[in-house]
Amino acid sequence: MTTFSEYFNIILTGDKEASRKAARQVSKLTYSSWGDGREKFDAIAEIVENAPKEYEKIKEDWRQENFVMAISVMYFLHNKREQPDFLFPWLFDLLQHIKGNIRYAAVRMLKNELGPLTVYIRVPDYELQYGKQGLSPKQADAILYELYFNLNKLIGDLWKPNYKRYKYIESLPSGPYKSVQMVLGTLEEYCGEDYMIRFMSMKQDKNTLYYDALDLLNNGKEGARQALKFLVEALEIDSDYVQTYIGLVSVYDALGKDKEMRECIKQAFEKTKKQFSKWPETMPWGALDNRAYMRAIQYMGDDLADSGDKDGAIELYKLLLKMNPNDNQGVRYTLAGLYAGISGSEINEMFDEGNKKQDWSKLEELVDTQNKKNLFWKKPQ
Repeated sequence: MTTFSEYFNIILTGDKEASRKAARQVSKLTYSSWGDGREKFDAIAEIVENAPKEYEKIKEDWRQENFVMAISVMYFLHNKREQPDFLFPWLFDLLQHIKGNIRYAAVRMLKNELGPLTVYIRVPDYELQYGKQGLSPKQADAILYELYFNLNKLIGDLWKPNYKRYKYIESLPSGPYKSVQMVLGTLEEYCGEDYMIRFMSMKQDKNTLYYDALDLLNNGKEGARQALKFLVEALEIDSDYVQTYIGLVSVYDALGKDKEMRECIKQAFEKTKKQFSKWPETMPWGALDNRAYMRAIQYMGDDLADSGDKDGAIELYKLLLKMNPNDNQGVRYTLAGLYAGISGSEINEMFDEGNKKQDWSKLEELVDTQNKKNLFWKKPQ
């Protein structure tokens, strides 16, 4: 019988059809009676633990999809009961992937951990009934709090003003924002209202104020006005914190106050420049602390483009692409549009159309055409 290692070798090296079929066979093998228990679980544990390193080597998007979906099928059998967050950084990256199947696989894997992590909350006398198993309540609380904090950080990074009109998670357009909300919704459901209230009051700092403010932006102009109060309070804690100014940009945009919004964009950009004696060679999006700086540079580029300073905007967009060639922000599309005489709002409309059809070929063709002419982006290999 073909083993897990052999199937994954086909997934990673075979042609498109062979890789797809091998990924499906992983599911059958996971639930089969292959091998003795120890041999089977050891093989699964090793593959799951090494998944992020193997994933980094994959270049084709279809192979990434096959690999992640195969991992997600067997993920629940990993042997990291004492360290359930061992793959969270990788799963957070997958939540933001352009392919829906990869995002959903990440959602499924994260949800798999929420059951064991919240068992002490859902069954208060669990330890008395079954004895100590796995993490202590204190350890689980620490992981849950960090997960909640980082999910909200992602929500803040991914939020767009047009999401305000959606009341339910199910009605949100397909994309990373919806995927993160699905995990956060399950976390809140498992923890319960009383626990979440205690959770949210654990630490009222500038970060908490920022994320609470972004949550309020879903409640129209009244929510935006309350969000403004939170962010003003955050500035009192740290007047140089770039992330707060990024939040203010969204608030003033929601309130229709263009002058104040543009002033906050400039403030965010100037305070970002003060953080660096010179721009770094790399600024990876995966490091969460970088994101406010990268947003500030992008917003400044957008503002310059809107003001007619095409050269200034191009300089900043190219800087972002140089520091982060993976371009998690989608700057290459805006820059390609700028070269082609297409506005940022038109690029957004093309994205909306692509999301609706799950076909972004028009955008990719635009980037390819303009990049050949202007050489603004070196695509990662």
